[in-house]
Amino acid sequence: LNLSQAIGLLAALDKTLDMESDLGESEDAFFVSAGVSKKLDQLKEVYHALPNILNEIIQKELRRIPSSLVRKHEKTEWALLHLPHFGFVVKMGSRLAPDLTEVFHDFSFVSEFCKDFFLYKSESTSRLDSEFGDLYNRIQDLETAIVSQFTFEILQVSLWQELVDRSARLDVILSLSSVARAYDMSRPRVVNENVLDIKNGRHILNEQTVAGSFIPNDAHFSEDSDRIHVITGPNFSGKTVYAKQVALIVYMAHIGSFVPADDAVIGVCDKILTRMDSIDASSRGQSSFMMDLVQVLNTLRSATSRSLLLLDEFGRGTEGGDGFGLFFSILNAFAEKPYPPRVIACTHFSCARYLSETPESAHIAFKKMECFIEHSGQKPGASNLDDQGNGAQIIYLYRLVAGISDNSLGLFCARLAGLAETILRRANEVKRWRRGQPLKMARSLQEDPSRFGEKLRDFMQQQDLRTIDLNTLFP
Repeated sequence: LNLSQAIGLLAALDKTLDMESDLGESEDAFFVSAGVSKKLDQLKEVYHALPNILNEIIQKELRRIPSSLVRKHEKTEWALLHLPHFGFVVKMGSRLAPDLTEVFHDFSFVSEFCKDFFLYKSESTSRLDSEFGDLYNRIQDLETAIVSQFTFEILQVSLWQELVDRSARLDVILSLSSVARAYDMSRPRVVNENVLDIKNGRHILNEQTVAGSFIPNDAHFSEDSDRIHVITGPNFSGKTVYAKQVALIVYMAHIGSFVPADDAVIGVCDKILTRMDSIDASSRGQSSFMMDLVQVLNTLRSATSRSLLLLDEFGRGTEGGDGFGLFFSILNAFAEKPYPPRVIACTHFSCARYLSETPESAHIAFKKMECFIEHSGQKPGASNLDDQGNGAQIIYLYRLVAGISDNSLGLFCARLAGLAETILRRANEVKRWRRGQPLKMARSLQEDPSRFGEKLRDFMQQQDLRTIDLNTLFP
C-alpha cells in the first residue's frame, strides 16, 4: 500500500466532501465542501440568507394594510415560502378578506389546503421566482454533478479500490469484535479433523428475545460415529432453534467470528445444506412438498462428509406412511455411506417404531428435547406425556438429551393457540379411541333427533377411525 498516495486520496476526499455535515439530520444540509465551486458557494450563500429576505418581503406586504384595518386582521397568519411546483407563494391562515382585495389587487388565489391555509401569488413572489427560482434544487443538481465527476476521477486510481476493500475488512472485523464482546462469545477452534463439538451453544438471535432465559445445548459429532442426529420432541420444544444454532455457529466460525458457545471445535465444513419450511410456488408449478423433495434431492447429490445438513420436519407434507418412509430411507441412504455428512434431522415421526424394525447404525443417534407434563396433585414426570387432558400443564426444559420422544403434544399447542376446550376434549377422545379405547358419541349426535343425525351416527359407527391418518386431513 502506497501510504503517501493513500493520504493524498483521503485529503482530496476530505477537501471535496463535507464529512462533518449533518446531512442525515437536516433536510437543508449539503455535502460538498466550501471552496470547491465558486458558483456553488454563491448559491449557498443566497440560500442561507433567503429566510431573512423572505421575512423582509412579507413585512413589506403587511405594511400595505391600511392602519384602520390592521387591528381587524392582526390575527391572520401571513408567511412567505417556497413550494415545489408552485414556486414562491404567500401563505395565509384564511382567504383574503373582501376589504383587502382592493389593496392587494396583485394577489391571485393559487390553492387551498384542507381549509387550514390558502396560497396566493403576487408581484413580489413573481420577482422572487425570476431572481432565485428553485434555488434548493439548483444547489442539489450542482452538488450531484460535482460528486459524480469526483467519483469518476477517483475511481480511475487503482489504489482507491484497495482502500475501499481494506476499509470494508476493517469494518467487518470491528463489528464482529464488538458483537463478540457484547454477547459473551468465545473463540472457536477450526480444525482439519471431521468433527464438531460445541459446548453450551446458543442461538445468537433467539436468545435476544427471551430476556436472559435461553437454555444452551451441546452438539457432538464424532469423526466415525454419531454423524446423523435425529431430534424428536413436542411442538414448541426448540428442535428447529437447536438445528439452526448449530448451523449458525459453524458458519460464524468459518467467517472468522467468535461464536455463541462456551467452547467450540469446528471441523472444516464445505457447505451447509438445508430442508427447512417451504411455501407453495405457483409460478414454478410446484407444491410445497415438491419443493421439499427438490431440496432433499440436492442435498443427496451434493453433500460430502464435510457438509452439514439440516432436515426440519421433512415428509410431513404428504400421507403419513409415505412421509415416514421417505424420511427414514433418506437417513439410511446417508448412514450407509462410509463417511456420512453431519446431519441434524428434526421430526415428529415415530422413531421407536423405526428402531423396532431396523438394525442399529453407529452413525445414527437419537436425541430429544426434554419436557414433561405436570398434573395437579401429582409429581411431574415423563410418564405423563400421553395424558393431555384438561388441567395438565406442559413444562418445557429446552434441553437436548439422549432418547426418543414420540409425542408431539399437539393438543397442548392447540390449547396455547386458544382452541375451544370442547374441541380439545373431543380431539383427546378420538386420539384415545385410535389407541383402542371406546369412543364416546359426540354430544351433538346424542341430542340430534333428526334423520340426518341418525345417518351420521350410523356412518361414524361403520368407519374405522384407526385407519385414518390425521396428518392428511389438514394442509
